[in-house]
Amino acid sequence: MTRAEYDDAKGFMKHVIGIERPPAIELMRGGIIGSVEVVDVVADSDSLWFCGPRGLVLKDPLPHEFVPAAGALGYFRWVAASAFVAPAPARWMLR
Repeated sequence: MTRAEYDDAKGFMKHVIGIERPPAIELMRGGIIGSVEVVDVVADSDSLWFCGPRGLVLKDPLPHEFVPAAGALGYFRWVAASAFVAPAPARWMLR
């Protein structure tokens, strides 16, 4: 994520959903934080989170304690990994 993307998310989180975002250096990256069931794919939605052209409809979110894991684009089978899998913070994230 770029600093501009992070700052944009800050405004959305604070003014739209009422949540203060953590400092960038404290973001947990490179892991799994939960699971959901994918029940549909849509081309239009009233959801604040929809930014098209397609979106997944999700149900039954289950939070999970952070598990380090290497990611991939699309659907993939994941396995737990070393905590060293997380990418190094970008320079702008450092205090």
